[in-house]
Amino acid sequence: MRQLSNPLLTAALCLTPGALAFAQEEAAPVQSLDSVEEVEDLRPIFLSGNRLPDLQHPELGRVGGLHDLALDPESGRIQRLIVDVRETPDDPMELRSLPYGEVRWDVEKQALQITIDPEELLARVAFDAASMKEGGPLALAQRSSPTEASMRKSQWHSALVGTPVHANDGPFGSIADLIIEPQTGTVAFFTLTSETQKDHPYVLPWQSLVRGEEGLHSVEKSALDLGAAPQFPPNGLEALRDEEMRVKVYSFYGTPIVRFATSPSTPG
Repeated sequence: MRQLSNPLLTAALCLTPGALAFAQEEAAPVQSLDSVEEVEDLRPIFLSGNRLPDLQHPELGRVGGLHDLALDPESGRIQRLIVDVRETPDDPMELRSLPYGEVRWDVEKQALQITIDPEELLARVAFDAASMKEGGPLALAQRSSPTEASMRKSQWHSALVGTPVHANDGPFGSIADLIIEPQTGTVAFFTLTSETQKDHPYVLPWQSLVRGEEGLHSVEKSALDLGAAPQFPPNGLEALRDEEMRVKVYSFYGTPIVRFATSPSTPG
């Protein structure tokens, strides 16, 4: 197993092995949006709330599956990926934590590829999902460790999908899927279904989601306004490659137009 740096031994003493691995592994390389070129051709990834993609290796094929994502609630950046590396569905779950820099998206196949040796991944300390609960030992490490100081309380994909979203005047729908810009590992949009629009979900910018107390999510629109919101078309991903479509979505919700950035060193 590779040696991991320990930025704060005091906090490490109270961590479970899975939380310790999560806190100590190197953070994913994050490019400053001011220092790199803008993505001119957005090629988004559709992350279904119902089925997460397999984890593929270029030479070995399937080596696991995506189990969960930890997102920064404000920026939508993927902080960590939790993958299940068990060999067969009948085996006990084997979870490992990965920084975003160790995977890449195959945009054409809408698949996730690992960029490290699977044996190295398997040799890492198992990830303990229970350690991520609010008030758990990882929270202390995040508050105390200089390397984790910028890491806010994570928004987990598994907890996000299906979450009710309120309009200004009451309940409206629920979060269905995430749409990711793969080069920066950022959630660009999400889809929202309602009782009247289950087959034709709405598409919203990540920045339009207001996170309140006790997991209450909302958007600053009335239910009547949302009835006229841009919908996610059948060719949704292709449509979102059109800047005019993206500007239409941002403009409807009054959120700043996000110019995603990339560089040759960023996975994607």
